[in-house]
Amino acid sequence: MTTAHYWGLRRFAGQVALVTGGASGIGWAVVERLADEGAEVWVADLPGRAASACARTGRSDLHPVDLDVRRESEAGRVVDEVIA
Repeated sequence: MTTAHYWGLRRFAGQVALVTGGASGIGWAVVERLADEGAEVWVADLPGRAASACARTGRSDLHPVDLDVRRESEAGRVVDEVIA
């Protein structure tokens, strides 16, 4: 049981979050915390990284999406995908 579940914190229930660089490090920690507190989280990272990170968890509230933030056109595509 995570700390968020233990204390009954569900501050982000019903919310959607998009985390860039979410497949590892601090980004992954943010993803886990948001999901633990009820958010539906879109994990954006370089091609293949987000899918791999999400697959390891088996969680249904994590959604991988490929994104290279160096390409401005990809940002719009990802936002459109998240809000669809």
